[in-house]
Amino acid sequence: MKLTKVHIKNYKCIYDSTEFDIDDITCLVGKNESGKTAILEALHKFNPFDPLPRFDRPNDYPFEIARSPTLQDNVVEATFSLGQEDIEEIESFITCKCVNGSGPTITLLGGYANTISAVKYGFEIDQEAIIKHISTTTKIKTNSSMKDSTKVAKDLLTKLESSENDHYYRILENIGSSNILNYIYMSILSARIPKFIYFDQSKYPQMRGVIEISGLFSRIQNGTISAIDQPIVDILKSAGVNYDVLINTQSDNERGIEIKKAQNAVNKELKKILESWSQHEIYCMESEILSLNLSIYIRDRRYSESYLTRRPFESESQGFRWFFSFLMTQKHFYPDTNDVILLLDEPGLSLHAKAQKDLLQFFEDDLASRHQIIYTTHSPFMIDLGHFNRVRTVENKNLEEESNQLKYSELGTKVSSDALSAGKDTLIPLQSALGYDISQGLIISKNFLIVEGKSDEIYIRVISCLLEEMGRQGVGPWNIVPIGGIGKVSSFVKLFGSMGLNLAVLVDSHNNEKQQLENLSNENTVDKDKVLTYADFTESKEADVEDMLTTDFYLELVESTYNISIKKADLPPRSRVISRLESYFETNPIPNNVRFRHIKPAEHLRANIESTQVPEEILSRFQKVFDKLNERKRAVPDKVHGTTIPPSKG
Repeated sequence: MKLTKVHIKNYKCIYDSTEFDIDDITCLVGKNESGKTAILEALHKFNPFDPLPRFDRPNDYPFEIARSPTLQDNVVEATFSLGQEDIEEIESFITCKCVNGSGPTITLLGGYANTISAVKYGFEIDQEAIIKHISTTTKIKTNSSMKDSTKVAKDLLTKLESSENDHYYRILENIGSSNILNYIYMSILSARIPKFIYFDQSKYPQMRGVIEISGLFSRIQNGTISAIDQPIVDILKSAGVNYDVLINTQSDNERGIEIKKAQNAVNKELKKILESWSQHEIYCMESEILSLNLSIYIRDRRYSESYLTRRPFESESQGFRWFFSFLMTQKHFYPDTNDVILLLDEPGLSLHAKAQKDLLQFFEDDLASRHQIIYTTHSPFMIDLGHFNRVRTVENKNLEEESNQLKYSELGTKVSSDALSAGKDTLIPLQSALGYDISQGLIISKNFLIVEGKSDEIYIRVISCLLEEMGRQGVGPWNIVPIGGIGKVSSFVKLFGSMGLNLAVLVDSHNNEKQQLENLSNENTVDKDKVLTYADFTESKEADVEDMLTTDFYLELVESTYNISIKKADLPPRSRVISRLESYFETNPIPNNVRFRHIKPAEHLRANIESTQVPEEILSRFQKVFDKLNERKRAVPDKVHGTTIPPSKG
């Protein structure tokens, strides 16, 4: 299951958060006392990884509404999408294919009763198929004159021996009582609800620089291993280290072999983790076992006298120790499955800006492939502008100057994905992040091309390079900014359009987004002639960046990316190739439960462009885009001579 939507009520400073979307990685931005931590706490208590904590009305219920005569039990309403494994588990339990509906979901409710119940099912169960399957399997005929599934199920029950077919009997009972969805939830889905793990500054584990092996072995035997111990326990286990030999043997040779195995395994993992810390390129890490103490050191690799230049792990900065401990723990302590969601309160607070970027990269490259992540931040460097759509602003309306003029329902913590709806204080880290990113390009250009996602940027840059190598016009001096969807374009332009930037927009064209495109021009946020869509260049009413590629070429990319085979004739007849593929994968999932992601084929093309023949039809389409953009570019300052280079005729 994957968490997709959350709605929180009646918890501490949260009266009604409003419903908000959750991504693979979700960033909550807000000032102190806005309610960011309360959001994480409520989710944690909804379904904690550990038995505690739980909701406690005297301590958790909002003070301002606790005096109301009617107290509400509900706190968290969470919607989860079902994955292919969930569907397979359901159908394995029922013993036949029976799940209907595109993009199946389930909405759950939890609160002060500290129970979780299903309140909405975003899928249907084919009861007729189940009855037919049971009838065929048990060789008991159904009454063909009956059309209502509940009546047919009840009739079949009278002919079925419950003792011999107890499983089928229970299924038919629940169909007959119109309770089959609840029965599936209680029998299968309730156990598959992801658990939440919460970290705040007091709970982020700090690794020890010296581990006493006898004590570690004792904690393993007693079952008292902690988050701090687990990485070393996992590493030594993977190396097959024999603790009994290491601790008790009288043979120096046998002990030496175990020590060597242990050190090699630990050193290999230390090297892997250190690669994520870009500031320590000249350093390396190593371990040493003396007198059954495992010590971790960091040293300057430029010097051969390692015993003189190495330093104990504890002597390093707090930021480095936090970063290293966090990565080690996340890689080893929690199960590598998507049934755990990480709630991180102000991660990387002690880290330098560059290290915070390293942490974000670890989220993206490693952690998000195993867990969903929801984190809070004040730092502009913990906001990933490549995925601007992941940001949610958090405000406590009680703290606003006009709070005494607001209705009760408008007070308390509110969560929004629309940056412009937030107050100026809440926007500070967001503006700082965007402003910093923009400032990096102001030296060479004031031309900014706003696109929807990272895949748009990759395709544009790759094709631009190809064209320039051929002596043709590329994208030119435009800085490409992936903004995370058409809904974010207006926000971006309003926030930074006043900085004297030359802004152009190149976005998807969907029928349900036409009004948003028109609003960009009507609100005077972007000149009308600088709002371009891919449909303008594909002779289609609807188009994504993938439609700039020919269907055959894009299918080849997808096939190469996921090592699968797709017949073009099997795709449903729709205008956009992405929509066609998504429908196709609903009934023909990628093996091993791999999820189709738009960015993967783009990354595959970038990595293999030298060996890929791009058809002229694709090059020509992008050439037309670049020609139009370069008709609209602004003169570029010459940094060396201080003169202005006029725009070319492109």
